[in-house]
Amino acid sequence: MAENVRIYLRIRPSRAEETNNRNNSNNNVSHCLMVDPQDPKQAVTLFNGSKAEVFTYDCVGGPETEQEEIFESVAKPVTDYCLQG
Repeated sequence: MAENVRIYLRIRPSRAEETNNRNNSNNNVSHCLMVDPQDPKQAVTLFNGSKAEVFTYDCVGGPETEQEEIFESVAKPVTDYCLQG
């Protein structure tokens, strides 16, 4: 059975030192990626200065996404498919 290549994106949570640097900075640094609230599982907005570009994926895991949810969305279907032979 033929399958298309699927693209998954996981955005990691900010590390403590990144959050501290952002909070202590006087230049009001913000995140450069945002998971689209209208389509939280598939669209991400990349901010580059005054430009914003939207990218879509088969599945997006935002910083708050739990590891179990990533496994269920990404690894489990592949594992099940492989075990079917």
